[in-house]
Amino acid sequence: MKNSAKKRGSSSQLPQHEYVLDPSHDFAKVHEFSSCAPDELQAWIEKNPNQISEELLAHGVVIFRSTPFRTAAEFKSVIGSVFGDMESFQNYKGGLTSRARDKEEGVFLTTMVPPEAGINQHHEMSYLRRFPGKICFFCETPAEYGGSTPICDARRLIKTLDKKIVQSFQQRGVMYIRNYESVPGFDPKIFISWQNSFETDSKEKAEAYCRDHGMRTEWVSDKHLRVMNRRPALHRHPKTGDLIFFNHVNLANTYSSDKQTLSPAVRAWLPNISPELKEHFLKTSAEHQPMVIAYGDGTPVESSVLEEIAGAYGEIAVSFKWNRGDFMLIDNFLATHGRDPYVGKRKILVMLLEPTTVTADS
Repeated sequence: MKNSAKKRGSSSQLPQHEYVLDPSHDFAKVHEFSSCAPDELQAWIEKNPNQISEELLAHGVVIFRSTPFRTAAEFKSVIGSVFGDMESFQNYKGGLTSRARDKEEGVFLTTMVPPEAGINQHHEMSYLRRFPGKICFFCETPAEYGGSTPICDARRLIKTLDKKIVQSFQQRGVMYIRNYESVPGFDPKIFISWQNSFETDSKEKAEAYCRDHGMRTEWVSDKHLRVMNRRPALHRHPKTGDLIFFNHVNLANTYSSDKQTLSPAVRAWLPNISPELKEHFLKTSAEHQPMVIAYGDGTPVESSVLEEIAGAYGEIAVSFKWNRGDFMLIDNFLATHGRDPYVGKRKILVMLLEPTTVTADS
């Protein structure tokens, strides 16, 4: 993982530095504002939405650094100035982790996964038919230590991965198998219940939501719901046409069935979870793991493939350390994001924009 040195760039109407986090690959454009009033910056943003949108397509990520904005209302106002009346997600149904809503409509807190656990690179909600085309983050309170957001260039990732791996996923697709089951030591901040995931206590409503979104359900027992869905593992960007390795293989898989071992994602979590949940992960078969990802035909994804994918993300990741008032705009096709472990209070707000539906299942 690398950080690029800051470069002084041109200024446009406001005193600012413009640079790129990964200049060798032209990834992640940064506008750093050293000193300006909120109304001045708001006016600049309102005058330049086309420039910002073009930069997002070109660089995958656009960052506003050191802004004078401090509140959720200002966050929402800025995003409205950039993207206009673009539709936003009002709930997180079908999500893998818990998210709290802010008092501002359409604004969420980032995932409630415990701070001790890192979060691997992923495209937001790529396991569902309906996912955001754009993600916007805002730092209200940075962590005392850690808590950076590593990001990856998805156009570069697909070129970094072994071509045989990409072709295999492209031909076979991917299957997501979720087990919502109460277990000893179960931490709802890591893997939530079906009631929280589908925002209902009604089995019938949960089943209906899954059915409407291309997911099959099976009640293994009264307290164990299994949800399965097949998805394409690659998508093309709707505007640029870039082919993207667009899936949750690197994040959500908890088990590598071919060798009866845990995935890289869960092995990274083991030191930070309860002894009961750790024992569950280590001793439980694939049929009871919270999330197992297979090829679309049901064949387990090989351990070597999981390691290759995790290694490719790690090789190209660029880390961004948050300051208060920072914004990060992400094209959910062109970039992935994660989270480093952290200490202390950390409050990052998020808006999920441009609902995108791809109904073709693999």
